[in-house]
Amino acid sequence: MYVALRNLNVVFCLGAGGEGLRWTIAATPQLSDYTFERDVDKFYTPHSVVELADGRIAMIDDGNSRPGCNHQSGYAGCWSRAVIYELNGKTKVCKLVWQFADPYG
Repeated sequence: MYVALRNLNVVFCLGAGGEGLRWTIAATPQLSDYTFERDVDKFYTPHSVVELADGRIAMIDDGNSRPGCNHQSGYAGCWSRAVIYELNGKTKVCKLVWQFADPYG
């Protein structure tokens, strides 16, 4: 089961059958079991997290708390997208493998 804490930019994976916390992915390294390949790959205000049949993770990244997303910048840093990540359990790297961002946002 997956739980997204939108305001903390964290996704938790909980084991089936009450096994407890399996891992976390977060924009803040102190809260995450995984690191991102690139900073631009991090998600902000995540929701609708699902595991695909091949084990990859898909979610919506609203981007509301993305760095640079504020009224002082004219909201230039704000953008939403659908993303798919691949998690490497050995290296603990979260790799962005697909995204669709609003080209007119």
